[in-house]
Formats: sequence, C-alpha cells, structure tokens
Amino acid sequence: MVSLEKHSRWVFCVFLLLGFGIRLYGLTFHSLWLDEAVSVYLASFPLSEILRQGMSLQEPNPPLFHLLLHLWMRVFGSGEGAVRMLSALAGTLYLPPVYLLGRRLSSTQVALLATMLAAISLFPAWYLIKKTGRTLWWRRSLSNRSTSSCALLISLAGPGE
Repeated sequence: MVSLEKHSRWVFCVFLLLGFGIRLYGLTFHSLWLDEAVSVYLASFPLSEILRQGMSLQEPNPPLFHLLLHLWMRVFGSGEGAVRMLSALAGTLYLPPVYLLGRRLSSTQVALLATMLAAISLFPAWYLIKKTGRTLWWRRSLSNRSTSSCALLISLAGPGE
C-alpha cells in the first residue's frame, strides 16, 4: 500500500482545487449587493482618488481593498463574476496555512483532514463572495479564527512528526 505521506502534496492540491471550486460555485447566482456595487464604483476611480477617499472620513473602509479591486478590474474586468473572483481566490489562500499548521503541530494526516474540512466549509465560501472592505476584514478574521481553531484541535490530537 502506498503511504499517504508520499502523495500528500497531490492530495493537498486536490483539496486546494476543491476549495477553489466550491468558492466558484454560484459566484454569479445573485446580482451584486448594494455594498458590492459601491465597492466596484469606488474601485473604478483613479488610484489617487481611491487613496484620497480611503484616507478621508467620508469612506469608513481603508483603501487597501479598493486598491486591490481596482488593479484586479483593470486585468479581469468589472463583471459580477470577475470582481467576485478576487474574493474566491483570497478565500482559497487560507488553506495552505491550515495545512502547514496542521503538519507542524501534528501530522500530515491531520493536516490533510484540517485542510479538507476548511476547503469544504460552505458558510465562509458563500460569504466570501461579497466585495466590500468589511468582508476583507472578515475574511482575515475568519482565517485567523479558523487557523486558531485548527491549531487547538490539532494540538489536542497528539504530538507532531
């Protein structure tokens, strides 16, 4: 029997693709919400205007999200699917830290299990499609909470490799 250790990179890649696919599913099922449309509108301004608006008291969200979205829209366009793809990609990027943390704290098997659970978790995948500055913070917060939760569970599972 071939060990899981030998093929862990391939299994991880499958979970990464699965997680990305789940985040892509239904990406354009709903039209843009009002706050998403406002984010797209603000991201369509010139970079200097995005920075000026983001640093003023008129816009409650910091300019980082709108700057990223501005650059993204220049490459991929401003359609619903295109602008939501940025969050789908960002929502997939928290899977590698989950795997690395699981492997560091326990074993490759536990790391793959934690990655699979994070990849197929539907609530964050659905919520991550929203395009606002608040959800950029929420994604970071969710990633930190998910990783912290995984770290706690993994540490309880036993010693590392």
